[in-house]
Amino acid sequence: MKTVQHDLFDKPYPGRTLIVGMTPSRSHYVQVYWIMGRSVNSRNRGFEIDGWSVKNKAFDPAQMEDPSLIIYYPIRHWENVHIVSNGDWIVYT
Repeated sequence: MKTVQHDLFDKPYPGRTLIVGMTPSRSHYVQVYWIMGRSVNSRNRGFEIDGWSVKNKAFDPAQMEDPSLIIYYPIRHWENVHIVSNGDWIVYT
């Protein structure tokens, strides 16, 4: 039988993963998000906290080939909502 562990950790490239749940006491929601890259360019990044949001950041900016597809906000906090995306987003008002 397949397990969540098999689906997430036993593959060579699980890609982007989002896990949403609650603490054991059910008092808080929890979000876990990670990314993996296939190319050297996309592996040259980590996360940087920007207020209530999270932005991708180059570990070594000198090695960054094309930041347009690599550097973005995967997690944004807007009003009372967390938004998780795999690229740029625009808020229309």
